[in-house]
Amino acid sequence: MRLLIVAVLSIVTLFISTGCGGGNNDKKIIPLSTENPIIVPNETTNGNKNDTKNFLSNPGPFSAGDFGSITPVSYYENMKAKLSDATLIDIRTNWERQHKGYPKGFINNIPYQNRDYNDNGKYEHKPLNPTFVNDVTELVNGDIHKKIILICASGSRSGAHNNKAKASAAKLLSEKGFTNVYHITGGYANWISHGLPVIK
Repeated sequence: MRLLIVAVLSIVTLFISTGCGGGNNDKKIIPLSTENPIIVPNETTNGNKNDTKNFLSNPGPFSAGDFGSITPVSYYENMKAKLSDATLIDIRTNWERQHKGYPKGFINNIPYQNRDYNDNGKYEHKPLNPTFVNDVTELVNGDIHKKIILICASGSRSGAHNNKAKASAAKLLSEKGFTNVYHITGGYANWISHGLPVIK
């Protein structure tokens, strides 16, 4: 009798562990082909995986040298929620804003880096804007705990593509005492690629 019970339990365990018992494992099987994998995760938002992520990185306050990031979403109403209650600052140059436009809502412009552009849009690297921190401080009326969101062209100036070891506007502000600084990942290019509104 004992052997029978052990045998039955073994068969049930094998049955469950091989998946023959059914259940939902959030995977779907698709036909094997050279273009497709055997198993893929189910899509949850119209095939756009990015729209299922948590777009706001860990909320502040941040310690000195640390900052957050915000990934653009495809729906502007959702994006506006991420930007709410924040001071939005486009840190690109005036030339970039005049020739390429700027993200809707980013009416404040404080260049992080001084760049001279020629007629073809090529530029020479110039020193950082020496008044950048003071200009931001004045814009937020000295409130270093104010939520600030920065955007540049690609994310390299605003957040150094999230590499917190490299110099960036977000890192600089954080090092100067600002505790709630974020940047838009991928910058203006990523904003445009998500179809978010721009002013030209």
